[in-house]
Amino acid sequence: MRIRHFTIKLIFSIIVVYALGILILYRRKKLEAIRICELRNREMFPKDKWGTSLNRPLGTKAYRANDIHNKLTVLDIPNADQFLPAIEDHNYYIMMNILRKFVDVCQNNSLDYFMCGGTLLGAYRHHGFIPWDDDLDVMMNVSQMPQIKAIFGSLGPDYVLQAPNGILQWKLFSKNSCNIMSKDFKWPYLDIFFYEELNKTHIRDSIVYYAKEVFHKSKVWPLQKRKFENMEINAPCDTATFLDTHYDVSLCMSKDYNHAKEVFTNKATAISCDVLHHIYPFVKRAKYNDHVKESLMLGNITLEIVNLPKTC
Repeated sequence: MRIRHFTIKLIFSIIVVYALGILILYRRKKLEAIRICELRNREMFPKDKWGTSLNRPLGTKAYRANDIHNKLTVLDIPNADQFLPAIEDHNYYIMMNILRKFVDVCQNNSLDYFMCGGTLLGAYRHHGFIPWDDDLDVMMNVSQMPQIKAIFGSLGPDYVLQAPNGILQWKLFSKNSCNIMSKDFKWPYLDIFFYEELNKTHIRDSIVYYAKEVFHKSKVWPLQKRKFENMEINAPCDTATFLDTHYDVSLCMSKDYNHAKEVFTNKATAISCDVLHHIYPFVKRAKYNDHVKESLMLGNITLEIVNLPKTC
């Protein structure tokens, strides 16, 4: 009897050890798959060439479609396809040309603007687009609407401003943007929202739905240049406080709207951004007395470092 009990315990112990070994091996294979992808990434994208959008200038459609999908699958991320890059290379170039034109026109005509929405979140968290985002968002002074309409309305034929009367959300798009069924604007486009001065110390969104979102001017001005892809774009000086109104920066939310088709898609999926640190670049910060050091990291690989002065 004792021998039987001993044999059963021994067999059970062997099964447990074997199962644990399988789990450890499975986990190691997952990590090894990620490490292999990272090593391949480093060969394909030298550190001085990296960009948050996986360095479009090098042409990486195959990388984005295959390697990222494989990584998401390996990590068992829920609704993984919702976190795939949303912009094809040619549309990325159109978007960046629209943004570059917008910034140049604003600078040359003393028009106030700063990034907002997902574009601001992307600049703060990724130094560029949120990888699965597909539009651009900026905010301008509602008091400058007549000048904005006149100046951007005269850019044709290469760029078109859609500025319907009574609507406080305008769109700037390119002649190279694509038609959208049943819409009088094209995608890719840049969304222009407006803020208004509530009083001497505060501003708010001009759209009634967001009118309760009030910002102290000292948290917005003086504006600060932030890295966005290969550009430096105006942003609120206290970007973190500005974003807190809308977002949890540590939470990665997939998009629930397809701007290319102007339709709602799947319900958004929320996951901890920590899960994606081996797949997409994220910014890590170190605060000092007179500046903030922002390091764009892919896992434990440093892709670039930006030092920002403390302006607020």
